[in-house]
Amino acid sequence: NIVTMYDANDEISGYTAEITTDGKDAGYVVISSCPAAENVILEYSDKAAPLYEELDLDDQDKVVYCGALEYYKDTGDGTLTTLDDETVEKSDGQEMDHPIDDLKERPMLRSNSAADN
Repeated sequence: NIVTMYDANDEISGYTAEITTDGKDAGYVVISSCPAAENVILEYSDKAAPLYEELDLDDQDKVVYCGALEYYKDTGDGTLTTLDDETVEKSDGQEMDHPIDDLKERPMLRSNSAADN
């Protein structure tokens, strides 16, 4: 399964490839949408599921990805929901937003479990 992720400005920030082996979850890989990124793979795990699965996403919701382990749910109502189930105004997202160009120089992060956040 491939999940498109966005930044707080609705620009595509990356993609998550959810990996399965023999029908069982086997990790994920976060891939930058910026072809000039030094590390195109921004985050991965061979054990854990992507943290955005904790956001209780509906089909119409967007995943907002602002950097390593920074996931938010965008329901389209002008707010973002954090992994801690807090709601922030999307206009406040400028504080958490990392422009795609900033992702060019971010190191790759390996997550071993959902508890690593």
